[in-house]
Amino acid sequence: LEDVSAHLICLPYDRAGVGDHIMVVGLVAEADVHRPGRPLLYHQGRFGRFLAHPDH
Repeated sequence: LEDVSAHLICLPYDRAGVGDHIMVVGLVAEADVHRPGRPLLYHQGRFGRFLAHPDH
């Protein structure tokens, strides 16, 4: 994807049938922020933001 604020690289973790869809769950292996901004993050029914891990 071009012109993105951030990206996540995930490893396959699990998948499950949900109605007539297949839900794929990934384990985040790498995350990177490319430029200043407010990347959109949606997790557990809420919107949030990315923060640097304190060890990095």
